[in-house]
Parts: sequence; structure tokens; C-alpha cells
Amino acid sequence: MYFLSRPSITVFSVLSAGSLPSSASFATVTSHARSKRFTALSVEKNANGVPFGEPDKEITCAFFRVINPRTDSYKNFREDVDKGGLDPDLIDGVAWPAINVQKGNWAALGKGASLDTNDLKGLIDGFLSHQDLYWPHKEAMFELLKKREAADGTITVLDIYDGKNFVATDKHDMDLTTASFLEIPLVFLKCGGDPDTGKVLLKSVLEFYNGDPPSSSGRIDKVGVDKVMEILRENEKVVSKTRTLKAMVKTPVQTLRFFKGVLFSKKLLPKFVLGKGEK
Repeated sequence: MYFLSRPSITVFSVLSAGSLPSSASFATVTSHARSKRFTALSVEKNANGVPFGEPDKEITCAFFRVINPRTDSYKNFREDVDKGGLDPDLIDGVAWPAINVQKGNWAALGKGASLDTNDLKGLIDGFLSHQDLYWPHKEAMFELLKKREAADGTITVLDIYDGKNFVATDKHDMDLTTASFLEIPLVFLKCGGDPDTGKVLLKSVLEFYNGDPPSSSGRIDKVGVDKVMEILRENEKVVSKTRTLKAMVKTPVQTLRFFKGVLFSKKLLPKFVLGKGEK
């Protein structure tokens, strides 16, 4: 989606053009080349050695896998996720509370820490935790989705649900987790799905689930998410069995941190972390 290029100019490329530049122009070219090389060398990379902004298939979350946001601060994380298509209000309402769970309230509020996208397993298991359950079975899920493809190349949001539910129930003998269920509207809208028709291009969904930027891309906002969730809620076959309550009871400290994060995101996040609201 947001890629970093690494252009370079060398003496050999100049010579191969057919003529030797004057000393003045040569100085300009070499200076430009040094600047470009310095930029390339200074590109920031994540813990997996992948430049931020380029897809990183080592990340377990499908959304973060594609956009690979910066993780040095919440401000930069929020900016990159926003550019990646997720509305800031949704980021603040879920991602920032998750940072409270992952790193603690002081790191989230006092230091403006970012979510560590490479360590999503320790979040409230069954609710926020990403254990990458589908990746080993994505080809089987792809085959299921391909069978649902309509003549116009689309599938429905309910097909995405079926794909996720198939992996959970058939491959892992478990209920669909809350995190996985709530990811459905994100996947649908990110891939350019139309929340009014409930349709999205299959090609884009497969690309996204494969860790690649989708051919068609859309914006994820509360209006769109609400419409997609309404489609899911109105369908009888959608079983909303999740392990949310059990997970929260099992991990009370993490749960408390999360809801403190939700509370702080309304009052304190804008003023102390985002630098807004000061008089």
C-alpha cells in the first residue's frame, strides 16, 4: 500500500547513458546519489527486518500484515493505520486500549507507546488475541471462497464469515473468537466491499488474506462497520458464539487494563497522547 522505494544513481549508470557529464553536473549527480543512498540506508525496519509500510507476512494480524505500521510511538502508529484505511476513531477505541493490555497503562498513557504488531498473542485470549489460526489453512479457506464466487467476480460478507468459521470449527474444533468475528467488517471494507450490497471482489479478499495489498481498497469507518455488522446480525446462520466472557474472567488483569484503556481513550488520550485539547 504505502511502499518505500530505494532509487540509486551510480557512476556506471551515468556512463552507460552514452556521455560523460561536466564536472559541475557530475558533482550534482554524485551528491544526489549519496543523498538517495543515505535515504535507503536510513529506512526504518520492524523487528522482522521489513521496512515499515511494506507488507510483512510474519505479522499475525491480517490488517497489520498488509500495512505494517510504524511502532515507535502511538502517534506514528495511528497515522500509518489511518493511511492504511482505518478511521482514527476506531483505532483509538480498540487499538489504544489493546496497548494498555499489552504494555500497561503507564506506557500507553505516559509514554505514548505503540502496539507491538509482532506480539499479539498475549492479548486477552479469545477476545483480542491473534494466534494466527487461519494462516496454515488459508489454502483450504481460499478454495471454499472460490466456490462462492459469483459471475461478477464477487463474494458476500457472509462468505467471509463462512470462511473464518470453517477454519475455526473444521480445522481447530473451536468457536470463532471475538477478534476474528470483529475482523470481518475490517476485511470486507478494506478490500473495497460495498456495505449497501454486501458484495466484495473475491480477488481482493484473497490478496488481502495472502498478506498482499488488495487490488480494490476502501475506507473503514464506523458507518460502514455498522452496516456490515447489521448484515451479519440479520442472518440466521451467523452463530455469534465466542469465548469473550470466558476469556475476560480467565484474564481479569488484562480485562481491567483494556476497559481502563477504553475509558482513557475518551478523556485522556486526546490531551496527553495525541497533543490535542490543550488550552
